[in-house]
Formats: sequence, C-alpha cells, structure tokens
Amino acid sequence: MKQKSTNNALIIFIKNPILGKVKTRLAADIGEEKALQIYKECIQLTLKECTSFPKIETFIFFSDFIEESFENQDHCFVQKGDDLGEKMKNAFKKMFDLNYKNVMIIGSDLPQINKKLITNGFNCLQKNDVVIGPSIDGGYYLLAMKNLHDFLFEDMTWSNSEVFNKTISKLKNNNLSLSLLETHRDLDNFRDLLYFMKKGYFS
Repeated sequence: MKQKSTNNALIIFIKNPILGKVKTRLAADIGEEKALQIYKECIQLTLKECTSFPKIETFIFFSDFIEESFENQDHCFVQKGDDLGEKMKNAFKKMFDLNYKNVMIIGSDLPQINKKLITNGFNCLQKNDVVIGPSIDGGYYLLAMKNLHDFLFEDMTWSNSEVFNKTISKLKNNNLSLSLLETHRDLDNFRDLLYFMKKGYFS
C-alpha cells in the first residue's frame, strides 16, 4: 500500500453481488435477478460518489472475497467477524492501525449518497467524537469516529429498529459528543424501491 496522504479514511461495506445472496427482502417481490441488478446499480452509485475525494482515502470491504474487477486492489479487504458489529469494529480497527485519524463507514445501499454528505460528515467529526447518519428504519447509514469505541459494536442485535437508539444511549453513557447528519432512507424492500423510483433512481 502506498504511503497515505491524508488522515481521513472512508470504509465502504459491499456485499459481493451474487445472485440470491443480496437484497433478499427485495427479491421476494421482484425476483432475484432484478434485485441483483438493482444492488449492482447501488454499488455503482456509491463508488461514483465516494472514490474521488482529494483528502479522503476510500477502502472497500467485501463480504466474502475481493472482486478481481475492482481497481486499486491494495485498498480492498474482506470483512472479518461473526456479525455486522464485529465486522464494522474490525474494519475501523484496521484503519486506525494504519494510522488514519478520522474514520467513517457506510454501506452500499443508500442511493442518495453523495460527496457533500461524506464531506459534511468528516467536517462534523472535527468537533465531535462521533458522527452518525440515521436511517428511517431505526438504524444508521453512516458512522464516523476519531477513536475506536468497541462498546458501540457489542451487546447489540443488528438489523432492527432499535440500533440507532441503543447506539445513542451508549454514547451518552460514555460522555461522548455526537453530531447527527440528516436522516435518510436506505434500500431494503419493495416499498423503498418504489420510493427511489419516484425520485428518479432505477428508472
């Protein structure tokens, strides 16, 4: 890996786009092939917006294996851990071990992700310990921090409507300052797809 030129690292979690393995709730309504195509479009949208920052290094963490088609292979890793929390914790640890000072993580199912949102998140992190982008389903689409806070990823039941609230409680209990970004909707099911199609996505 080349010597880093910034203190800012952006982690993107990507599920390998395999038929029948991604967007299963969406696939129940539109079929596995269409759901796979929609997810591939989400990945493309995310990479288009999040891989060309002058002062942010972007790293891809794949769910199962590194896709050979991806450029800049030394910025690609495989997620490690038994659940989402452990995988995120290990990804953050990897970046802090590489001496990045400000680390952010996002998924690849937020069609409206954009450079302004990412940049704003890093700016907010300068004055706060943690930055979170809440999602309307009770989780979050973005998490950023300046130090690894392991407790944020422990004793949590992931992919439910209480993730955001429990995370906020943990931050308050540990006296950490927090900045909240705007709330957004990620793409999980058919209702979400209809919402985004009305917004001009996936036409």
